[in-house]
Amino acid sequence: METAAPRDGSIDFATQDKAQRARNYVQAAFQQISLDAQRTGGSSTRCSESSSSSSSARLSTFVDKGKVAAVLEAWTVLNPSVVYTQGLNEVTAMLLFRHRGDTSLAIDELQRLVEKGCLGGLWSAGMPLFEAGRKQLRPLLEAKVPRLFARIMDVGLDESAYLPQGWHSLFAKWLPQELAVAAVDDLLEHGMSALLAITLTVLAEVEDDIEQALAQPGAEEIEVLVGPEGCFTRLRELLERCGPALQGRWQTLQCSQELQEAAAASYKHASMAEQLQPRDVSGSFVQLVQQEAVLCLAASGSQRADERLETIVQCVNDAQQKATRDELQGDHSCLFKFAVMGDTQVGKSCLVHRSVIGSFENGGQPTLGVDFASKSVRVRGKQVKLQIWDLSGGTSFVTTAVTRSYLHDIAAIFLVYDICCRESFDSIGDWLQEIQKTAQNPDIVVILVGNKLDSAQHRKVEEAEARAFAAEHGDMPFAECSARRGDNVDVLFAKAAELVQRKMESADGKPLQGVRLSEALLRSRRGRLEDCRRACAVL
Repeated sequence: METAAPRDGSIDFATQDKAQRARNYVQAAFQQISLDAQRTGGSSTRCSESSSSSSSARLSTFVDKGKVAAVLEAWTVLNPSVVYTQGLNEVTAMLLFRHRGDTSLAIDELQRLVEKGCLGGLWSAGMPLFEAGRKQLRPLLEAKVPRLFARIMDVGLDESAYLPQGWHSLFAKWLPQELAVAAVDDLLEHGMSALLAITLTVLAEVEDDIEQALAQPGAEEIEVLVGPEGCFTRLRELLERCGPALQGRWQTLQCSQELQEAAAASYKHASMAEQLQPRDVSGSFVQLVQQEAVLCLAASGSQRADERLETIVQCVNDAQQKATRDELQGDHSCLFKFAVMGDTQVGKSCLVHRSVIGSFENGGQPTLGVDFASKSVRVRGKQVKLQIWDLSGGTSFVTTAVTRSYLHDIAAIFLVYDICCRESFDSIGDWLQEIQKTAQNPDIVVILVGNKLDSAQHRKVEEAEARAFAAEHGDMPFAECSARRGDNVDVLFAKAAELVQRKMESADGKPLQGVRLSEALLRSRRGRLEDCRRACAVL
């Protein structure tokens, strides 16, 4: 029985012990969340655009890992009686990617997913829904993928060897990112029947691949091949070939009576298992856990903000130093400063990497503050260096201040949106206002760019609409491109350089913002100016 806290100011040792246990529990949970958040999706360095075909890539690499930790810590506050378990970090990353980094929407959907009537039993203590679900899966596997099931049974392979990769992460580690995000709707609506249907559909699709792999000389054993380090690490790459058709197949299957009955049985057995578990967590202990979690959430949030600010400052300093060194290198007649702007996750960094390096860079965290790159091009017979400033798409006070500081000395700006994301296009008007208010440069060249043309089948913004928008706003140059495939990327940068070169020539020696002339060209111009002065003196 609970002992009420004394009112005379004396120490209640029982309460003190309970408070310490709550503190230890929360600190351990937050520490584990921090570790899981950092290893979410593996390691990578830059921001990516559309779906990846790399077997090492994970959907969760495309979101801020600090936000992954923040969402899970807030979830701990909201669910003090639920044990945090690994796997929720990948789910959280998927939800953040789905909602373009909106933590409120991610927390809301995470809460819906972890309800008992949905899929909460996959992660709660004892994983009752996982244990019940895998038992219901066995007869379904035998019917849908008999060859694979027979091989698995021959070696006595347990489902826990391969299902956690999909089930605990809600397929973020199995499906290509667009399909993983789309699967959330089915999982929210159909719960366990969707989970079973997706699993069966995926295994049916790769059954032949696994058979072929096993038939190769020196092939690994089945328990290694379908384990977390085997063939299943390539599932995302293998399933790229299916596209939306894969979702259509599992949507048909999840509505079948067979799957719905299996899901109902899973929920029933999971509920019975939960009732048999000992319950020694009292209401007052849960309250203490929640109070301690609130304090830890505030402290970790403040620490993350400080660390982020330090990182942004360091990124800005590094970029400035690189630019200073770069300006002194190479044989070029002039230098043009370009900026790439737009919302987060539209592929700005990938666009820059494709233009400068000539390849598609896969993976990573969004740009913090600013990044820098440069390349040399021939423009109207002259060698020109392009310094390209990749500006963060974040909307925090710090990132906005960094963006504004760079707009004062820019010759051309690429305004980038994602043709598959309506919100990123709707934001272009706000970015234009920021340019007009901050740059105050009548000669600045602004080019509208629709990225991710390689995913045109998922487009949410029609080319005609974007072209009309560009025409209405000062007849901006406009093009769609693909940083993944390279479509139109070089053309874009060449076009921008040519437009700036024309403005420079028509300026007749007047300085332009974002343009630097080489010492040789400056001396030549000074010499011509002196010749003119002498001629005028003679006259």
